[in-house]
Amino acid sequence: MHKYLRLKLLLLVSVLFIGVVYLGCGSGENKNASSSGNTGSGNNGTQTSNDTINPGYLMINFSQESAQASPFLSMSSNPATLSNPSNVRIIIRNFITMQTVDDLGDPVTETITSYSKILDISTSASTSIPVAPGNGYKVELISFKAFSDHNTMYKYGVINGVNIVSGTTTSVSVTLAPIDVNLQVLPNSIPSGSIANVIAATGYPLRTDKQYVRYQNTAISNVFSTTTGTTSFSFTAPSLLQSDPPQTLYFQGLFLLDPHLLNAGESTTLFRYYEPNPSELLDSQLTGTVLPPGSVGITITL
Repeated sequence: MHKYLRLKLLLLVSVLFIGVVYLGCGSGENKNASSSGNTGSGNNGTQTSNDTINPGYLMINFSQESAQASPFLSMSSNPATLSNPSNVRIIIRNFITMQTVDDLGDPVTETITSYSKILDISTSASTSIPVAPGNGYKVELISFKAFSDHNTMYKYGVINGVNIVSGTTTSVSVTLAPIDVNLQVLPNSIPSGSIANVIAATGYPLRTDKQYVRYQNTAISNVFSTTTGTTSFSFTAPSLLQSDPPQTLYFQGLFLLDPHLLNAGESTTLFRYYEPNPSELLDSQLTGTVLPPGSVGITITL
């Protein structure tokens, strides 16, 4: 009888403990923030730490490097255009490392986002952001300009190891640099009817698993969407006659933002980076030349 009572008490304590853990884990919350520009849902991302109870505050001062032209473009991009975006996306995150096991029972180390806050402000705005107290925050900034159906990204900056103390304001300075994308056409002089390739070299904060390209025989005068571009970076050049003049082809790549830097509900194609971007950023054109077939004169002497 005593063993039975002890077992019931043990089960009751276990249930109460599970209930307390469940309630504690449910204390995180998602918050909405006012947004400038085309920012989709406006959600501030998933927050697993509460920043409304005794928060600290983060003051971000940012500056932007002047534009740097791609070494594969024939002319410099326009610095005045590139250095004056209208909005900045701020991403504040923290992480925890956990030891788990995989399906085979082997130990695995996982890094999990424990706090995430995303908001957009005007480049002319100064804001003090409430953040849950903690150490080791990663703060990322992306400057962009909002258009009717997308946001064109300009520059990116990051600072790590930011500590937030309850009731105090932490000031940080972040320098935004041009996003590094190199696009090449190889070979640049393309024999008629042969296969050529567009080579894209990029990395974070852009996705590397989904990239798009287009080419045409007229100068690029607008931007394109993922539905009108192709993910194939290999193409067959037009076939020319020997009497045809060389033909110039114009190329443009489309790159998307890493999904971890998007708000919940935002389209994965909302934030875009185009290389080159003659219509929005006044970049110079990226071209390749298709050469007509030549002829070989053979003289046979018997």
